[in-house]
Amino acid sequence: MNIFSGFTRCALGNSGRQRTPLIGLSWLFKLFGERKFRACLPVFVCLASFSVVARADIAPKSFAALNEAKTIIVGTIKEIRVEIERSTVEPGFGNRDWAIYVTILIDEVEKGSFESSEIEVRCFRNSSRRSAIENLSMVGHSPIPKVGTKVRVYLEGLDELRPMLPNGITLSTANDDSSVWPKPGVEEAVEVSGLGTGRYTYFLPLEMYPVLLVSLLVGFGILRFSRNRTNGYKPVITVISRS
Repeated sequence: MNIFSGFTRCALGNSGRQRTPLIGLSWLFKLFGERKFRACLPVFVCLASFSVVARADIAPKSFAALNEAKTIIVGTIKEIRVEIERSTVEPGFGNRDWAIYVTILIDEVEKGSFESSEIEVRCFRNSSRRSAIENLSMVGHSPIPKVGTKVRVYLEGLDELRPMLPNGITLSTANDDSSVWPKPGVEEAVEVSGLGTGRYTYFLPLEMYPVLLVSLLVGFGILRFSRNRTNGYKPVITVISRS
């Protein structure tokens, strides 16, 4: 049993029903037929390899690390608005972020100096990236509580104050590592709860297109070789009769 037969049986099982996580291969087998399916198998494998992307996100900061912020304020979230902007983390063309602007009514400045009664801070979340490598970058700020929540915001930056990544916005009652760590108990704002993240700008990562092209060429080459081998060489015999 060659590698293609083994992979096909792994995908379909002996009874023809899908038995493994190779979702979608069973109907592709029926659509293309066994010969074409085996020839195009490298393409399917390459597509599957990019279907799940790991994330190299920043680990949540401890309570002590958050308290190293330049400015710490306590206040109530007044408004949240979301826009899509060019990424500041991965600034290449085609990389986009959800820019989340949070307006906070300030009750107290616990560290640093700030004279205004309210502040608008910019958070972000990954919207789309060109490549798989760029999609490995940080996802963004989390959590972002709903409007009306009293929060403590740990700010950093020189020209513009921004919440520390990734958990620079916590509940005002959070005062230890377990309470500042992002968890399901913090109800997220409806404005950000449904934002899609980790998408590819051009449908597939840029690294995939050369691989896809090579895989298609290899697949069609295997298909053509298989057809020639199946049909065989049929010599033409010319019979010359003597009159």
